[in-house]
Amino acid sequence: MFNRSWWLLIALVLLAGLAGLNILAFRYFWYWRWWWFDLVMHGTGGLAIGLLVNVLTWRDNPPARPWYPI
Repeated sequence: MFNRSWWLLIALVLLAGLAGLNILAFRYFWYWRWWWFDLVMHGTGGLAIGLLVNVLTWRDNPPARPWYPI
């Protein structure tokens, strides 16, 4: 459905959105006003970084056989 470039675009837009939200959160004290906002930011940031690492290490070749390193 989506190829590698779409997933990379999604990850980068998500990280840019998180950076913008972080700036707004410090400006308007959202971290101190709502206790759950930090949890949302950490969860979404971990998802975005995991997606970015997955996209950057994506291989199009089939996986090696389990006994290949031996």
